[in-house]
Amino acid sequence: MNIALEDVESLRFMLTHLPKQEPTRVTRQRAIALLASELNEARRRGYGPEELAHLLSENGLAVKATTLQAYLHRTSTDQRTAAKRRRAKTASGRTETAVAAATRHELGNLAGPPSTDKGANRVGTDGIRNGGHAT
Repeated sequence: MNIALEDVESLRFMLTHLPKQEPTRVTRQRAIALLASELNEARRRGYGPEELAHLLSENGLAVKATTLQAYLHRTSTDQRTAAKRRRAKTASGRTETAVAAATRHELGNLAGPPSTDKGANRVGTDGIRNGGHAT
């Protein structure tokens, strides 16, 4: 079955102008992530995980206290990891993982200060740079 090019162009126009479709339902984990700020504030005001899980369950989000704690921990860990990745931007605009950045930093510290002496950057058999410092 063949389709007219005019019909293909009409379909292309229709598809490129579709509005963004917002989800109407989310997973339990996503719901807790969306409520993380408010849940953490309630914890700072003295509400425990059991009380918060009970409140959520009574209001349509059935969750156990242990699950709530795990999801909140995962959300905060994900946020910290994302923040570390944003901070680890290199000058070229590429991102490094936090581990790669930390490793690069530690290796830089082991190398000692840069030297202008051409022979100073050679590492001897004892692992110490000829003109550098042992760390």
